[in-house]
Amino acid sequence: MKHLSKFIRIGLLATLITAPAFGAKWAIDGAHSNLNFSIRHLGIANVTGSFGSFNGTINFDPEMPEKAMTEATIQVSSINTNNADRDNHLNQPDYFNTSEFPVATFKSTKWKKAGDMMYTVTGNLTLMGVTKEVVLDVEFYGAQEMTMRGRTVTKAGFSATTEIDRYAFGLGGEGNAPLGRKVKLTINIEADKQ
Repeated sequence: MKHLSKFIRIGLLATLITAPAFGAKWAIDGAHSNLNFSIRHLGIANVTGSFGSFNGTINFDPEMPEKAMTEATIQVSSINTNNADRDNHLNQPDYFNTSEFPVATFKSTKWKKAGDMMYTVTGNLTLMGVTKEVVLDVEFYGAQEMTMRGRTVTKAGFSATTEIDRYAFGLGGEGNAPLGRKVKLTINIEADKQ
């Protein structure tokens, strides 16, 4: 019995050492993450695109979401709609004006559990010098410890969706009739434990 108790204690200790530590700081892995958008064009179709350069951190414990914190920075000039002329136009003053406002930022103010592995994240999005509150629907895919290129790492996965009003940020102006007012954002995150 004494040996069995010792074996159980050793097993529990090994589990604690090897199990992924969820309550941790995670850094966004830009090579395996993406930030996509979709906007209605001419009222009959959707134009899609992405921002290729962004980074950030997520302090997160699924058991204590009220203590979670997220910060991200987006290089707005990294916009890509698979059309070089359109991308160049979107960087101009009548749209994103990236010479004056090169980055957009997001900082969470509240995480709230919304279901199994689901969370509602409220935060402040600053775009073109304007800060507005946005709410994201976030799904946590879990975390896993693995060996990659000879070293042990812990990875976590998240996805998030939201919709913003471009008029609220002065994006493109209300006179740009071909484009819809609402912009849908879809974010897929793979993050590394720090």
